[in-house]
This record gives sequence, C-alpha cells and structure tokens, in this order.
Amino acid sequence: MIEVSIILPTFNRLDVIGRAVASILMQSHQDWELIVVDDGSTDGTRARIESLDPRIRYIEQSNQGVYVARNTGLRAARGRFVTFMDSDDEWLPHFLALTTAFLNAHPDRHWVTTEFVEDLGDGSRPILHDRHDIGVLYDGFARAIRSRA
Repeated sequence: MIEVSIILPTFNRLDVIGRAVASILMQSHQDWELIVVDDGSTDGTRARIESLDPRIRYIEQSNQGVYVARNTGLRAARGRFVTFMDSDDEWLPHFLALTTAFLNAHPDRHWVTTEFVEDLGDGSRPILHDRHDIGVLYDGFARAIRSRA
C-alpha cells in the first residue's frame, strides 16, 4: 500500500505548478503518489506534468471547481494517508517525513496541520502562520463545528 496520496487540483496553473511538483519530487520521504486533478485546463498543463515521474497520476475532468477536483482526487487515492496541496504551493523537503512520522507515532490522531510561510511575491517579509493560527484559530474553529479531531 502507498503511504501518502497527495491530491493536487489545478486549473490553468502552468506558470506555477512545476514548482509544486518539483517540491514533491524532492521529498525525503518517497512513499507517495501524486494525483493531479486537472479541472479543465487549456494551458498545456498535462504535457508539463504527465511524464515527470511514474508515481504521478493525471486525471482530467471538465471544469467543475476546486472542491469537485479535490473530491475526484479523494476517490482515486490509494494511500494510507491523504494530503492536499495547491498548485501554487511548495513543500520543504522534510514535510512528508515529519507529518507521516507524527501520524505513525500517534495512531489515535486523525489529522495533522503544520506551520507555513506565505510569500506574497512583492519583496515584503514572508508571513509566518504559526502556532497562533494553528493552536488558537483552528482549535476554535474545530470546537465551533463540534469536531473532536
């Protein structure tokens, strides 16, 4: 069984998706499949992604929106764990190693979230979304929807 299914929806993001996929290929943890769900792109995304790695599965569908694309990816996923990535995101090389290690060490946990850095691309300092976002805002949201996760 594959350990991690990575679901990456995309729509006409040829200009940025290469960086996202490259960051997956550079992961120190290599037991993954990448499911790229192309939501009706017309920009040549398929040609850019399709032959990069045999672990990449490319699914095309008519344009139905990102949520439908994510659900399409979920239905196709074969991994023990599932993670989502947006087509303009990049992961540090140890992202999958750390998150899978956490989930394997804590089998009673159902999900994990991490700190992330947002670079607006305008030369300003990156925004660090840290413990406050994760521990306060997300926790409050989980309580509000009566989640036990």
